[in-house]
This record gives sequence, C-alpha cells and structure tokens, in this order.
Amino acid sequence: MKVALFGVKPPPIGGISIHVQRLEEQLIFQDIEVGLFDETKVRNLFFMLRKKNEGYDVFHFHNILWIDRFLIGLLSLLNINTILTIHGDSLKSQLDHFRHVKKTLYIFGLKQISHFIVVKEDIREFLLSIGINSRRVSVIPSFIPPSKDSVDIRQLPTEIISFIDSHSPIIVANAFNVVPINDHDLYGIGLSIDLCINLNKKYPDLGFLFFITEINDKRYYRYLNQRIRNENINEKFKFVIGEQLIPALTKADVFIRPTYEDGYGISVAEAIHLGIPAIASDICQRAQGALLFKTGNYKDLENKTIWVLANRSDIIHNQINTENPIEDILIVYRYWESSGGN
Repeated sequence: MKVALFGVKPPPIGGISIHVQRLEEQLIFQDIEVGLFDETKVRNLFFMLRKKNEGYDVFHFHNILWIDRFLIGLLSLLNINTILTIHGDSLKSQLDHFRHVKKTLYIFGLKQISHFIVVKEDIREFLLSIGINSRRVSVIPSFIPPSKDSVDIRQLPTEIISFIDSHSPIIVANAFNVVPINDHDLYGIGLSIDLCINLNKKYPDLGFLFFITEINDKRYYRYLNQRIRNENINEKFKFVIGEQLIPALTKADVFIRPTYEDGYGISVAEAIHLGIPAIASDICQRAQGALLFKTGNYKDLENKTIWVLANRSDIIHNQINTENPIEDILIVYRYWESSGGN
C-alpha cells in the first residue's frame, strides 16, 4: 500500500501537526510506503494526478480551509481515493457562515469525498445531517500515542528542568496561541493565572508551566506577564514558548485544559496516556478518563484541581488506558485500497 498524506509536521507544534507526524511514524512502522506532502498541493491538479500515476492508493488529507476541502471532493471525481480527517468544528462553522450558492457548492464537493474520519460523534452527526452517507464516515479519536523518544525530559531547556525540579506540585497547561476574546482568552490562560494565585496559598512550592506554541498577540501577552508580576507569582507561573509539551507532562502532577472553545484537545489524551490526571473544560467531547469542569467556571476548576491533587495516587491507579487508533485508520485505508469503496 502507498499512502499520500497531506498536512504539516511540527513546527509549529499543534494538535493537527502532531497527529500528522505520529501518523506518518506509525505507518512507516507498519511497513507502509508513505509520502508526506504540503496540504496546499491539493490545489495543483497536475501534482495530484502525477501522484496517482505513481501508484498511491489512498490520499489522506488534513486540510482545514473550505476551498481545499471542496477541491478534495472534486479529486474523487477523478477516481482518486480521498480521505479527509476533520479534527474539530471548523466544518460546521464554515457552513453556518456560507449563503445559498456557496453552501450548495461546498456540500456538493463534500459529498464527493470518498471517506471522512472525524474525531468525535457530533461531527459525524453533522455530516449525516447534510447528506453524507453514514458508510463513508468513521469516528476515530485523533490521539496517537507518542514515541518513547518524545517523552525524554532532556529535550527541554535546562531552565525548565530546573523549574520542575524546584517546585511541587507541578501543574501543566497548553495553548496554540494567545487569543483574547471579550473578557477572557480562548485557551483559559487567565483562568490558569487565577488558579496559580489561589493554589499558591495552599501549596507554597507550587509550579505552573503554561506551554504556548506561538504568540501573535504580543500586546495581550505583555498584559498577561504584567499581571503575573503584579500578583507576585512570577516565580511560580512560567510561560514556555515553542517547546514540546510531552516531556513536561511526564513530570506533571496534573494537566489542565481550561479552553473556552475546543475541537477535542489531543493534549488531554496525551496526559491520560502518560498516567497524568487531566482536568478539562466541558466545552466538547474529551478523552475518556478526563475530569471535566464547567467551561469558564473558575470555582469549579479550582475545586476539581484541589481534589485531584489530594487524590492523585488513587486517580493514577484507576487511570483508563488510551488506545492507539492506527488500526482503525488502516481499516479505512485497506477498504479503499482493495475495493475503491465500491
């Protein structure tokens, strides 16, 4: 089997790029020939036809832009086996904002796609509601376990390792970017700072690491840092920019994902897989084993974090094992490789 993957690997570090990287690694481990291509190549018809002629059996896309997804559907009309993974709620958001002609064209394109892989059930239900055949939709969680090499704490800068060694308990959170929305921020950084302020009274040696992939809104980032200094927790709360989350997770006492919006939150599944208790907002479906708090409700987050820190050993003992979805993905691949879906 030859598989053409379309997506990006880190950098930048994000849920989709990590998924693509690990998917490629797992396929190679399964002795499958893999080509990884820039997702924008879908706009180059000659490139796509050339890859088909080179013997690629399935073309697996991770594109987010609506025009790319529309074009993926058109490729199916050329007898290319197209598989599209939808990682979050972007599809519903796109269609909700489109008007009649554009919406009709987009749905037409989507209906031509050979197969959809979605990360949660409500995305599947939405696809069915716009007329996608249920046999062409598979619900497969996006979390793929990390390799053993990726958990090595030595991958982190020495200052982060020293911070971890000199604080206890350690709380870890993450965000792709700094995104202010009205009176809060998308990834719950403000909630995390509140949590650090209040838990510091109970845990004077507390350390809080907040990983951020990149910073576009530097003004708001400066505001957050000033608030940390004003609250005198600059020795307790530390932003980590552009570094791998996984090594730090292995040293965390609890991981939190306090987002106000989310598609799934692969990092929640990563924490659970590594045996780390995970607390996440209830804004979307989360990995099994996560403890959920009411989105935006600080007191609920604080109460659950205190409870987890007090009962951490019992939680770890009863931790649910996460499964590797690679075999489910391979079932989809093999179906289209062998029968063309007919």
